[in-house]
Amino acid sequence: MKRTILMAAVAVVSTSAVHTNALAQQPAQYPYPTTGAPPAQPVQQQPYQQQPAYQPPPQQPQQPVPPYQPPPQGYQPPPQQQQQQPQPYPQPTPPPQGYPQQPAPPQQPAPYGAPAPDYGAQPGYPSAAPAPMPEQPVGPVPTLDGAIQLGLVLPVVRYQPVGLEFENGGAEVDVSQLDWGIAENPVSLEIGYGLSDSLVLGGQLGIGGESSTTERMGFADQESSEFNFQFGPKLDYMFSAGSKVNPFAGAVVLVNLTSSDNGGSESSNTVFSFLGRIGLRAFLADSFSIDPALVVGAGVGSASLDDGATEADLSITGFQVGLDIGFSGWMR
Repeated sequence: MKRTILMAAVAVVSTSAVHTNALAQQPAQYPYPTTGAPPAQPVQQQPYQQQPAYQPPPQQPQQPVPPYQPPPQGYQPPPQQQQQQPQPYPQPTPPPQGYPQQPAPPQQPAPYGAPAPDYGAQPGYPSAAPAPMPEQPVGPVPTLDGAIQLGLVLPVVRYQPVGLEFENGGAEVDVSQLDWGIAENPVSLEIGYGLSDSLVLGGQLGIGGESSTTERMGFADQESSEFNFQFGPKLDYMFSAGSKVNPFAGAVVLVNLTSSDNGGSESSNTVFSFLGRIGLRAFLADSFSIDPALVVGAGVGSASLDDGATEADLSITGFQVGLDIGFSGWMR
């Protein structure tokens, strides 16, 4: 009996085990198992592919090593740059300690009627600055560069010793002449142009003459006339350019033409004069100056005489010295 029961129990247990194994081998019918995890997907196996055989990379051809060449004689290797050591940061210098300021002694009141003392600059108060000096007005500085000169030259004094020699083997005649005053000397017009503040180039031009008639009872009237014309270039050099009182030196070359008629006796002469002068120009204004000058020169020329009966040719030599005064206007 017990054996029958035992065999039945073994059969039941075997049946249960078989049933359990069958359920385990069957796929799950439910979307999710009781445990809550998704079902495992089957893994697809890739077919095995055989790898190609290993091939080493191509070798690069080796470059030949150049033979060793020793450095040339006298070769100096480049200097090696030395590393600069960092300099320590300078320590700030403490400001100098001044002496302790002593308090000023109390000022004693000045006696009655005495002037107040000069306390001077007090600590903490700025000192009074001196009043600026007023600027002196500076007048215009005369400049001659590009200026046009227009003036008059008045000979004040002239001393002229002249020698006359007849060309036909005649006698020699010496004449000395002294003229002074404006009325006895011709007035010349002077023009010029300032090449710079120191050089003035120009010329002089003079025209003059006189005529007279003499009446005598019982005789015919006698008339006489004289005409004088002179011209030539001039050059002046100023020594103090831009100064109101400007010394100068100059040179003048003049051609003098003179003709006269004295009651039937005619004469004419031509004289070349070479003059040097030294003086100064005083600018009373920027455009006006007074020009006194000392004149020294010499002259040579010729003359002819005709009195109706005889004719004669003469040679003229002489020199002159004198004083001139000029008045010039300067236009810019």
